[in-house]
Amino acid sequence: MPTLTARNLREIAISFFNHCERRTPPLVSPPIASKTVYFTGSTHGDSRVNILNANGLGSLFAQQNNDAAGAGILAGLMIYLVIVFALAIISIVGMWKVFEKAGQPGWAAIVPFYNLYILTVEVAKKEILWFILLVIGFVVCGPLALIALFVVNIEVAKKFGKDALFGIGLTLLGFIFYPILGFGSAQYASGKKRRSRDDVDEDDNW
Repeated sequence: MPTLTARNLREIAISFFNHCERRTPPLVSPPIASKTVYFTGSTHGDSRVNILNANGLGSLFAQQNNDAAGAGILAGLMIYLVIVFALAIISIVGMWKVFEKAGQPGWAAIVPFYNLYILTVEVAKKEILWFILLVIGFVVCGPLALIALFVVNIEVAKKFGKDALFGIGLTLLGFIFYPILGFGSAQYASGKKRRSRDDVDEDDNW
């Protein structure tokens, strides 16, 4: 019977461990699904019902939010344009009637820049310089046009027997005050200086 020495025991132990290492598969951690959400049924234990990727779900929600925001902005813009168009139509109709009362063609209200000429020179009886200031103001300098428009509309209001406050209303809220002036009972006075009775009598004496 062979004698077991310390050297033999060491070789036997090394061979045993090598043999076990060859037969045992390496310990590898199971892959972990990153950013994966598991939904388990509450009534069926731990059975997996659905698996959704968190990134895809977040992208879906973000896209839906962006679509909703875009639709809201578009709807708001459409409502704004409809309101502006309606107010412009009301202002044009009111100005049309004002022009007719002043003995001017009503259709001039729908012709750009020509309506400013009629309003300034023919209705308000202002110098043509104010019309030039209006045109330059609308093209180049907005505040200049606003100042000139205040002066012209105040004079228009006076031609119809209204005060300066009404002229300010014609400038700032034309869609309200122009229909009032056009469809109301106010009559246009050309602004020509009327001869007094004393002047008439004096002429007769001559």
